[in-house]
Amino acid sequence: MTTTVGLIDNWYPPTRENYDLILSLWKWFPVAASLQWATSWYGMGKTSVTSRLNLPGRIGWLTMEAPGFMTLLYMMRTLPAQHGFTLSDLPWQNKVLAGLFVIHYSYRAIAFPFLQPSMAPMHIVVWLSALGFQIINGTLIGSWLAAYGPTSHAAWAKQLSSSFPTLQFTCGIALFYVGLMANYYHDDELREIRRRENRRQERLAKQNGQKGQPGKTVEKHYEIPKAGLFKVMLYPHYFCEWIEWLGFYMAAGWGCLPARCFLLNEVAAMLPRAVKGKQWYMEKFGREKVEKKWAVIPGVCSGRRISDIIKAALDGHDVFVQAATSFGKSLCFQLPAVIDRGITIVISPLLSLMMNQVETLKASDVDARTLNSNTTMPERDYIYADLATGHPLTRLLYVTPELCSGDHFRRKLKHVYEQQELARIVVDEAHCISEWGHDFRKDFKRLSWFRETFPDVPVMCLTATANDQVRRDVLTTLGLDKTPGKLKIFSMTAHRPNLHLEVRFTSDEANDRYDDFVTWLKGVYDRRAAADRKAELDATGERVENVPGIIYTISRDEVESLAAALRHDGIGARPFHAKLPNQTKEETLAKWIANEPGYNIIVATTAFGMGIDKENVRFVVHWRLPKSFEGYYQEAGRAGRDGNASYCFLYYSREDRDRVCNLVMREPVSKHAGADGINNKQARQESLSRLVAYCEDTSSCRHAAICRYFGETQVPECDYACDWHKDPQGLRRRMARGLASEEWISTQREEGMYDEYWSE
Repeated sequence: MTTTVGLIDNWYPPTRENYDLILSLWKWFPVAASLQWATSWYGMGKTSVTSRLNLPGRIGWLTMEAPGFMTLLYMMRTLPAQHGFTLSDLPWQNKVLAGLFVIHYSYRAIAFPFLQPSMAPMHIVVWLSALGFQIINGTLIGSWLAAYGPTSHAAWAKQLSSSFPTLQFTCGIALFYVGLMANYYHDDELREIRRRENRRQERLAKQNGQKGQPGKTVEKHYEIPKAGLFKVMLYPHYFCEWIEWLGFYMAAGWGCLPARCFLLNEVAAMLPRAVKGKQWYMEKFGREKVEKKWAVIPGVCSGRRISDIIKAALDGHDVFVQAATSFGKSLCFQLPAVIDRGITIVISPLLSLMMNQVETLKASDVDARTLNSNTTMPERDYIYADLATGHPLTRLLYVTPELCSGDHFRRKLKHVYEQQELARIVVDEAHCISEWGHDFRKDFKRLSWFRETFPDVPVMCLTATANDQVRRDVLTTLGLDKTPGKLKIFSMTAHRPNLHLEVRFTSDEANDRYDDFVTWLKGVYDRRAAADRKAELDATGERVENVPGIIYTISRDEVESLAAALRHDGIGARPFHAKLPNQTKEETLAKWIANEPGYNIIVATTAFGMGIDKENVRFVVHWRLPKSFEGYYQEAGRAGRDGNASYCFLYYSREDRDRVCNLVMREPVSKHAGADGINNKQARQESLSRLVAYCEDTSSCRHAAICRYFGETQVPECDYACDWHKDPQGLRRRMARGLASEEWISTQREEGMYDEYWSE
């Protein structure tokens, strides 16, 4: 028999003693990998830096990954001969596991870099670290499979130590292949983003009469993927790779130390990168767009602020949350309600939002119900009977503040409280409590009864539009400031970087709102109907006209007439206001959420439409000037809830301004309202004044103005997501022309289109 000489005597391949030494040291790799937590720098991918020591991405990737499976193959070829047998003498399990390793790295090392449309450069330090990682793993797993693990069928039966060893081995292989296929799927989704961007740049270059050169810019294009597990995490390809190696470890047997080390070391190496990468996504796209997603492992590295809020609620704290629409405020009380025992009472002024949330929860098998003016008598009887038991089956009960003022409902809650089944009180739209809030309601003021009557029941308040004065008023009114040690306050930025904000100037004489909007929307449809874009939509089963939006206006008559006019022009629009039959409202909302043909746009009154909820709203239009800055912000925030870029514009005329100002000035203050009514009228006048100043400002960023209004001092990065950043000179010109009532301005429409922004 011939003994094969190693490339490095006693080390490559290693003797049994040196194999054990390498394995014992390799167990400490997670300690070294933990150093990544101390730095945000990683010399490849999104966080890569420019350096003379960078290697070209494809070359670096191939040369660092390929040595892993090449080392394993070398061990399989040399070690058996050094121990008195041949490769063919090894059990079939050894060969299958070696094949899995080679299959994985044949894809990762060879196919992957050439499938990528582009790859970021790689720093040589990262390249050396990864090269060492691959060689050591290939050495240990290859040595175990070739000589130092089970080398007979009897040894394999002992290795798996299972009543069904073949089943365990088979399940491990199946799990490996599930992870491999899922890994490939999510990698390809990332590739498709760059392919799509490549096609878009070629299309734009062709439209501009230039030869497309997408390779120069596509490398810098990033967006948040949405397919598969990307819906819940940012790095599912990491997670899927861990699934692969968990399957490998399972098939090798739980006593296989090299496989265990490989799995743990992969997690230790990738987890810090995922968390740092999530921070990059937050800085790039905004916290509210990313925070609800896990970085990679479900339950680990989730949105910090949301998880902190939920933990505070579960720990029995009073909680105040101020966060922009789309942050995930509903989850902050819905999840504790499902986890905790007892019933959660949710107080909300928005009937449409109540109905939407209740239906969503019921679809997830959560017993949620609502008591309001639209509740049927049989449903009302069931809810009151459920409360009367003292141990209600209902997990979340949505009610109006007016209902909470009634003695009958209060008596029912007292009985639930006596049975220790009242879990928490949730006050949504909590700014309504404050006379300094834009939508003060006297019945909200009476919610102080809850703390007075149930002093140990935690209270959670949520709002998107509370400045410091409103916040203090809310906490004082509810009595939450009397126990500061029990109170947790979470205040997030008002910045929504994925919203493009624009004011479109007009006048009563020009009367061009309708033509301007229809021209803009049909321009969007035309671009989506272009051959190359249409092919992309067809591949995903998406209609050209599927551009969901909301139009807010001030009267029910205008809602009806505007929706009818749009339908006459072939645009699927439906009215949505309080006087419609309940069945019509529910059907309209359900079909709009489901993206059914003919239900692309909801035309709603401001007061009733604010509560409508949908993930993929692509535009919000204010047809008339709202009555408050907060109302404008809340309504605009209905767009882009899924984190995608969305368009929000407000038609502004000085005639509208004068009408709304006169309306607010003439609103009476009840002689019984006292200081509350006077303060609220003063607050509304100030809010409207600030909104007018926002509309007529042509010297600063729209996003910065919103953040300043809510008391933020840090100026956000707009990234050309408002009309001032996009074209400050054009903005001033459009304002001067658009507000000039003696002139009908066709350029208003032409200059406000932002074709490139809506090309996708």
